Amino acid sequence: MKKLALTLMVLIALAFVFAFTYEMIAKSSLEKMASNALGTDVSISGLDISPVGGTVSLTNITIANPNGFSDEDALTIPYVYSAVDMGTIFTDDVHVKEVRIEGLSALLEVTQSGTNLKAIEQAISKNKTNSTATTTQEETSQKRVVIDRLRVSDSSLRAVIDGAGEIASVDIRAIELNDLGKDKALTTQETIAIVMDVILDNAIKASTNLSLKSGVNKLIEGAGDIGSGIGSSIKGMFE
Repeated sequence: MKKLALTLMVLIALAFVFAFTYEMIAKSSLEKMASNALGTDVSISGLDISPVGGTVSLTNITIANPNGFSDEDALTIPYVYSAVDMGTIFTDDVHVKEVRIEGLSALLEVTQSGTNLKAIEQAISKNKTNSTATTTQEETSQKRVVIDRLRVSDSSLRAVIDGAGEIASVDIRAIELNDLGKDKALTTQETIAIVMDVILDNAIKASTNLSLKSGVNKLIEGAGDIGSGIGSSIKGMFE
């Protein structure tokens, strides 16, 4: 009986170590793939995988500003939940029933050289082109993903102009995408790029809120040469 109890304790300990190690490897891989897709550093504070419930959750994701902007994070996401078909977890194409991204907060930083969110969008576009032109062994070996439903909710955007501080904050409308990768399964990195591209596009559109537009116009009008530079860098953004 004692031997059986000891064996069970050892098996439980090994299972715990395996689960913990797997989650750490998965977290590191996700951070790397997201950073490559977005062209800036991505950090994930916590990752929890529940094989029994078929759920994966991420907590406190931070996406750094690209080079040339402040040390503030461009985006923070407190919580991401996903429900996975565990029967597909060891196959090449992983079926994800649902993904929920909640409480995303975006920073729109406007400088004379441009805006941080546009810079990330451009990096995503560039990395998509590069990955299409040159498929590495690492990309080929990535699992591919099909997502039935993805929803981004309770998001907000804060706008800051270089030298003038915060001028406004606005809500970003809820986003829902269906059947991602249905026609052609996507790699994890491709999925991250597509989702973040949609989020960034909606965040930038949210900045056309009248109060924000008015605040930008007033700052540009009263800022002389600096205002002219900023006005040029965001030409067309508020039209």
